[in-house]
Amino acid sequence: MISLATVLGMPPEWDVARLPRWADTRNADLPDRARGQIRYEFDLEGDDATLMECRPPWRPANGPDRTRLPIVRFHYSRTSREWSTYRRDRNLDFHRHDPFPQTPDLDFLLAALDGDHGRTFWG
Repeated sequence: MISLATVLGMPPEWDVARLPRWADTRNADLPDRARGQIRYEFDLEGDDATLMECRPPWRPANGPDRTRLPIVRFHYSRTSREWSTYRRDRNLDFHRHDPFPQTPDLDFLLAALDGDHGRTFWG
């Protein structure tokens, strides 16, 4: 059976469902000293999935909202039906991250993000 997402070229439902599970695993693997101080979440908007680093408010005057900083963005191309990776610069603008290939396999990109030894995203 072909899903509606396949027909319309939208991100596959199984990929979209995979993202919060990946973030939950990353949160569970945080060292004890970081728990409660940092949390990872994905924001989904259209064909983009942005990993956000969330921290508790650091100034009471700023209100109760957590500080949210984008880490990486995955973009789904409806024409090629592949995911690509975008890195954030210091101005919070996103740019294509060519070392990670465009691929239909989101698991490959998530594993590459986990193994980011060049510290592009985690450093």
